[in-house]
Amino acid sequence: MKGRNLSLDLFGEKSPTAVLPFSCDREEEAWNRKRLIRTLQEAIEGELTQRQRECLKRYYFDGFSQEEIAGEMGVTPATVSRHLKKARNRLERVIGYAYPTLQKQ
Repeated sequence: MKGRNLSLDLFGEKSPTAVLPFSCDREEEAWNRKRLIRTLQEAIEGELTQRQRECLKRYYFDGFSQEEIAGEMGVTPATVSRHLKKARNRLERVIGYAYPTLQKQ
């Protein structure tokens, strides 16, 4: 699965894996993780276009390739790639505003 970096265990409730650089106890860590997941879910619903949401869901959550998504949507794989890139950039911006202490490494 080359290039699939959107993580937080795809919004599951598993223990974080170095995604949350907060220094806190377990309870606070769990709360911060839930807050971050909620922020991502709201950003996906409110900040992305329908096509970006669909591509994001099919690629990251359902495990389809860009070629498979393109076939389903009747577009080229390059178009799917652009939708995914724009979606990731938008989500990164939203998370940056909501969590300024998270630094891209």
